[in-house]
Amino acid sequence: MWAARGHHVEVFSYLADKGADLSIRDGLNHDFWDISASNYQENYSRSSKIQAMARRYPQYDAGVAVLTNEAKAFAKLLAKEYRGRSSRCGVAYTHAEVEVRATYRGMQCRFAVFAGGFDLWIQNFRIEDMIISLNIEGRDNETLPQEMHGMLGLDGIFSEHFPVYHFPSMDSKAAAIKFFAAPENIEDLKRLGVGRYEWMAMVPGQLRLRNQAADMEIVRTRVDSLANIFERHHKPAQPVLLPQRYSIRYSMSEDVQPQHRFGGALQKKIKCPQCGEDFCQIASFDAGDERLAGIKWKRKRIVAALCPVCSLYDTSSLTCVSYAGKAPAVLFQSDQSGNGEPEQLLFGYVLLSPVGKRAGEFKSRMGGEPGWIQGDDTPVCPCCKEPMRFFVQFISEDGVVFGADEGTAYIFLCQPCLVVGVAIQAH
Repeated sequence: MWAARGHHVEVFSYLADKGADLSIRDGLNHDFWDISASNYQENYSRSSKIQAMARRYPQYDAGVAVLTNEAKAFAKLLAKEYRGRSSRCGVAYTHAEVEVRATYRGMQCRFAVFAGGFDLWIQNFRIEDMIISLNIEGRDNETLPQEMHGMLGLDGIFSEHFPVYHFPSMDSKAAAIKFFAAPENIEDLKRLGVGRYEWMAMVPGQLRLRNQAADMEIVRTRVDSLANIFERHHKPAQPVLLPQRYSIRYSMSEDVQPQHRFGGALQKKIKCPQCGEDFCQIASFDAGDERLAGIKWKRKRIVAALCPVCSLYDTSSLTCVSYAGKAPAVLFQSDQSGNGEPEQLLFGYVLLSPVGKRAGEFKSRMGGEPGWIQGDDTPVCPCCKEPMRFFVQFISEDGVVFGADEGTAYIFLCQPCLVVGVAIQAH
C-alpha cells in the first residue's frame, strides 16, 4: 500500500514477486488500487503502471475472489435476517460486491455489502432539518474553512476522539444539539458503538452508517438502535396517492392502444428556460382510467415532461411543470450542465398489471411509495410549498436511460395546483 501510495513501481513489483497479498485492504476498505488511483495526479504514468501490473499476479484475482465470496455469504445472512433481496451491486462502492434491499420496522434499508462489513442507507429517514457527520477519521474536515463546519461537544455519548461535525446552517446545529440531548437517543447512540473507521451521517431524508462488523449480534444491535430512533423521530410522508401498485411494461404494437403512453412528442410544446430546446415527454396518462380513481386531476391527461438536454441525463435533477393555465409553464428546473442530446424518447404504450404491496419496489411501476436510489428526495410544490405525492417511476431499461448511470425517473403530482414534478436519480 505504501509502495502504491508513493508510486514506487519497482518496490511494488518486488513485493508482488515475493507473493505479497495484493488484495489486502485497509481500515477504510481501500486496497492498493484505490490508494494508487486516488493519488494519480502526483504521477499518472507510474500510477497506471502499478494498476496494470496487478493483473500479472494470480494472487490478486485469487484474493479478490475470496473476499467476494465472503461478501456474498454475508449478504445472504443479511437478506435472511431482514427478509430482503440480494443482488449484484449496481453502483461502484468501495469494493461492495452485493446489495441487499429490505424494509425493516418501516425503514427502507439498502445494504452495500463488502467482506466484513457494509454501508447502510436508510432511504426514508425523515428527521429534523440537520446535516451532521460522526466520523473518527476527521482529519480531512480539519482542513476545511471554519465557516464550513463546526464540532459539537457531546460528552457522555462518544469519546473525545469521535467528533460530531455539523454543517453551515445554524438551524442544523440547533436541531443536532436537540437530537443528541434527548436521553432516549443517547442510549441508542451508545448501543451503536461506532468505532474507528466507521461513521454515521444524517441529512434530511437519509441516514448512512458505515459498519465494519460481520458479527450478526453487533449488526442486530446497531440496526435495532437505528430503528428505535427512526420510530421516535421519523416524519412520515403523506398517505400514498395510489395504494394499489401496478407494474409497468411497454408495447410498441399499433394494435394495442391503451390509455397511457410513454415517450413521443408533447401535444403542447414546452421550451426549456435554460437551453431553449423543446422538452421531451416522459409519459402521458389518461386521468379517466378507473385505476386512477384516487387522483383528482382537472385535465384529461397527466403529462410528465423535462428537458432532454439539461435534465434527462444528469446524476440528479428536478423539473416541475404547471398545467393550471392554457399553456404548460415551467415553475422549477434544477440548474444543470446541459450535456445531453436534444432528442425525444421513443414512443410506446404503457401497460399496467396489479402487483403486491412490496413487489417491484425498484422496478418501473405506478402507485405505492418511490423506490429511491439515492435517498428520499420528495419534491415540494413550487406553488403551495407542500410535499408532492408520488405517482409513477420508470427505471432505465430497454435502451431508455434516465440519469448519468442508468437511474430512475420519479413522477410526482400536486393535485390542487395541477403541477407535475419529474425527479431523476442516477446510481
